[in-house]
Amino acid sequence: MFNTLKSWAKRYSDTEAAVHDATSTDPWGPSGTEMYKIAMLTYSYKDFVEIREILGKRLNDEGKNWRQVYKSLVVIDYILHHGSEDVITYFKYNLYVIRALEKFHYMEEIGKDQGQNVRAKARNIISLLLDEGRLHTERRTWASVHSRILMGSRGVEKQIGQHKFRVEAYGSENSARPPLYTTYDGDGARPLPTTATMPDSTENP
Repeated sequence: MFNTLKSWAKRYSDTEAAVHDATSTDPWGPSGTEMYKIAMLTYSYKDFVEIREILGKRLNDEGKNWRQVYKSLVVIDYILHHGSEDVITYFKYNLYVIRALEKFHYMEEIGKDQGQNVRAKARNIISLLLDEGRLHTERRTWASVHSRILMGSRGVEKQIGQHKFRVEAYGSENSARPPLYTTYDGDGARPLPTTATMPDSTENP
């Protein structure tokens, strides 16, 4: 709640505030609810631009803010599995940002290296991005689980910020795609963009 109030004070959008809250310095990880919300928002290109900009800044944070760096990697791992295909395209194109974290170090005064979890998570994400078959298999698995939860093809509606989504489950477990997300903006339903656009570099977030 405190982080949300700070986000409003800084006039962040709902999407930016969601990413800030999920990657805060609080001594606990981002919740499944927070990450699910962010994953759904990646299906809107405008929201995904805001998401990747905040994550880019977090990934370039200083060692003392290692929690923000690590939690950003946790969010990236989640949205690679549950978010838009644009997420995969973007982080493949900007893989060097993740590679830089393989050398991340932060030693606390008590002698504990808090960078080891960051390095391990970065290596896992790099391995995932370089193995397209594995990534799509894991996305199919999660899509299948999600489809069962949605009880067939009827789907459910979810309100996330200013956006209303209808989540439709695909019937086939062999589909490489996650469930279909459609947004309602008052003028009827329309599919969200599915064609990936080559992203900008995050070299200077």
